[in-house]
Amino acid sequence: MLHRLHAILASLLIALGSGRAYADAWTCTYPGFGPDRRAVTVTFDNDGDALVERPFGVPRFRIVRETGLAIIAENSRASRDTGGTYIDISTIIIDKRDGKYLLTVSQIGQAPTWSSGLCSHIE
Repeated sequence: MLHRLHAILASLLIALGSGRAYADAWTCTYPGFGPDRRAVTVTFDNDGDALVERPFGVPRFRIVRETGLAIIAENSRASRDTGGTYIDISTIIIDKRDGKYLLTVSQIGQAPTWSSGLCSHIE
């Protein structure tokens, strides 16, 4: 757990200190995964390599495909710490034409989950 916290803090410091200009951004809203499915709104900066969640710069979803039609990105891990073993992947698909959004989450030992919503493009 401590190792994971250090990685998050390091990513945060790099993101805050980089002064990096982002190509564009997307604000997306979808039903959350809690029992009440309360709406979740997130903003992702597209840095050309990843969709980076504001405001802290984590998680980062590595862009595996970007075209004029869509962005497809993933965040995965296969790690072990004092809290357990984690083998999972989350994927994001944003349809650039109409803003449709799909988030999938798959973890070994758990049923896959997904949620869909809408995004708006921010330039």
